[in-house]
Amino acid sequence: MAAPLLRPRYGRAWFGIFAVPYLGLSALVLLAWQVAPLVTMAGFLALSVLHFGEEDAGPGRPFEALVRGGLPIALPALLRPEETAALFAAVTRVPMAHLPGWWIAAAWLWLAIAAAWVLVRRHRGAVLIEMAVLALAFRLLPPLTAFTLYFVGLHAPRHMRALVQDPTRAPGIDTMRKAVCASLPVFGLTLVLGAGLWPLYAADA
Repeated sequence: MAAPLLRPRYGRAWFGIFAVPYLGLSALVLLAWQVAPLVTMAGFLALSVLHFGEEDAGPGRPFEALVRGGLPIALPALLRPEETAALFAAVTRVPMAHLPGWWIAAAWLWLAIAAAWVLVRRHRGAVLIEMAVLALAFRLLPPLTAFTLYFVGLHAPRHMRALVQDPTRAPGIDTMRKAVCASLPVFGLTLVLGAGLWPLYAADA
């Protein structure tokens, strides 16, 4: 996505101009997880709601975006709070016998907003079925498993489809086949990094 935007202006230097601030920002995020893990977690969750909601609902639907984006964040806290706390204790490396009160309160607030949204407005049947299936998955499956199914089965394909349909974000990626092929190198690198880091996480377990 960065190449077609920066290469015409900066030529061969485009990658450095993109990568240096990008990696610098990534390093700051990693540092924030170490210095202020709970604050960073709150920001991470809030941005996740915005990101998932925008992708799932589309532009111009703020309430639907809040309801659908908040679902994979709020339901684990409501349906499996102990397992979710254990998961984020591992992420933040902070002992967490229970989820923070602000997360539980926000989850209940989301539930009230979601219930009102479902009852007050008429919605496409497919949207309600999708939400019901996701709710069932988060009730029956461990939080990380249910979230993985949501991310891989719904969020990622929608993100790829939006990328293909947008002529400005990635002009060279105009079919799903091209999008998948372009993602394979990063996907392979992710697998390699995961395999390399696995002993560290296995030791913690």
